[in-house]
Amino acid sequence: GTLSGSGSGLVRMLGGMLTGDDLTIDMPGSLLQVSGGTLLGNIRNIGALNIGQPTTLYLNGTNLINQGTIHWSGTGHIGAYNGAVLDNQGLFDIQNDARFFRYGSTGQMPIFQNTATGRLRKATSDGMTTFQLDFRNAGRIEAEQGTLVFNGPGLVQTEGIILLSGGNLSSQAPSGIQILSGSLEGSGQISADVTSSGNIYPGGVNTVGTLDIRGNYTQLTGGRLFLDWESESVFDQLSIRQTATCAGTLEVDLLGAFLPDIGDAFQSITYAAYTGSFTDISSGSLTLRADYNPNGLSLTVVDIL
Repeated sequence: GTLSGSGSGLVRMLGGMLTGDDLTIDMPGSLLQVSGGTLLGNIRNIGALNIGQPTTLYLNGTNLINQGTIHWSGTGHIGAYNGAVLDNQGLFDIQNDARFFRYGSTGQMPIFQNTATGRLRKATSDGMTTFQLDFRNAGRIEAEQGTLVFNGPGLVQTEGIILLSGGNLSSQAPSGIQILSGSLEGSGQISADVTSSGNIYPGGVNTVGTLDIRGNYTQLTGGRLFLDWESESVFDQLSIRQTATCAGTLEVDLLGAFLPDIGDAFQSITYAAYTGSFTDISSGSLTLRADYNPNGLSLTVVDIL
């Protein structure tokens, strides 16, 4: 069936249970406010679903498919159990510092799945929004303000993009943040171990900035690290507070009309310790020498083609 409505009124769920077998929710704007209770069954949102205070909303084995917009605001948490899945194919808009957590310890681990068309955004709160469940990204995650925390099994990205543009990431999971494919881009802090076989762009694509990884950074053989140099004093910085494990490709891109001189050296990567080395270091017209020093990697221009 379909739950639909229109007008300037308000439909509010404060408790109880909303259940349906292939139920479609099609409510515009702020008309539907879900502030507590339990969702059960197969539910598809194609309109606007507003989740907020004052109490926790529970997903009991729910298969919640979002093809519209979910606005999550206020102080209310979301608790999921019995293998509940939130399949985000639209916009999941975070406006709070609450928790999306696994309720109890029995049953299958709940999953938040951000699909190829999915967009998760935190843009309006300075604190921490925490996901304590299995989080899988194949779409777009935008950290514009505050911190997105991925605990439980952590964050696994199989495709898509994670963009830091004013916000930060954190994870206390042993596996940390895994970039199996797709890209991690932008400037900000990542308080977690990061493992990558994807693409890493400190500052962003063709944008100079600093990516501060406050843990270990492991780049696998299929991984690629892209560094932008704009001038002798303006260039990307990758700061690794613990151990850098180097493999795969490092590529330097020159921005604008900048062309360094032979002998110019750039320390774009710092670390507390390192192991391994990059298999391939390239920069178009430049030939670079890599010096793995105790506290950082220095790239020196030795020839210009």
